[in-house]
Amino acid sequence: MGYGLDEVVECGRVMCAAGGQVCLNLLTFPGLTDSPEELDRTVSACREMGVEQIQWRSLNVDHDWLLEELPATSPGVGMLEALDRLRRELPGVQHGNFTRPVAAATIR
Repeated sequence: MGYGLDEVVECGRVMCAAGGQVCLNLLTFPGLTDSPEELDRTVSACREMGVEQIQWRSLNVDHDWLLEELPATSPGVGMLEALDRLRRELPGVQHGNFTRPVAAATIR
């Protein structure tokens, strides 16, 4: 489709440079989202985009089906450890499941 993580990161950079609030909707799936490789990519992308908030969302898909469809990954560290790691490695980033208002922000 020609649209991947690189394009998402570039959009985040543009929004951050324009003074906008950059939030990441992180679709979570235990065993995938919390794999060390996926956490590395998430931290890297958040830093590159200047993410201010991570909104944790359930991928909301049949687990058995998805596990059959995806290639095997490293075992996950657990969702609590994933959250702790993102909090440690991305200090100042807020975590929640809704968008917080921007106080008098002006987008350039």
